[in-house]
Amino acid sequence: MAHESIIHHVRNDKGIITLINFPESMRRYKHAYFDKKEVIAENLKRGLIIFDDLGAEFITDETLELLIGILEDRIKHNRWTSFTSNKPLSELPYDRRVKSRIAAIIGDNFGELKGKDRRISRPKTERESYGQ
Repeated sequence: MAHESIIHHVRNDKGIITLINFPESMRRYKHAYFDKKEVIAENLKRGLIIFDDLGAEFITDETLELLIGILEDRIKHNRWTSFTSNKPLSELPYDRRVKSRIAAIIGDNFGELKGKDRRISRPKTERESYGQ
């Protein structure tokens, strides 16, 4: 998978917002060499970020510590951070430390989108044309 497919940048009036596919970022972090891990970790601490699909990654002690470090850094420097997930905070597969930091970041600023998953509800022939 190309690097561009996991990180997307969108410019708005507050700067550039980075949308990061969190599970894929954590997979790459886990398999990276030490110097590359530092680059990945630093990139996840910069600017305006939306962590997409939080909770869908394979969790290891190493990725859990990285996530805690990223969240603490973003809280400390008051960096704009948002999350998307298919699960509510209470159902995310993290320990209390991580959930506490996510709660500190989102506060009362959360929303829930309801409805049918359009990827699943497409007619079968259309899904097949996308290779699903």
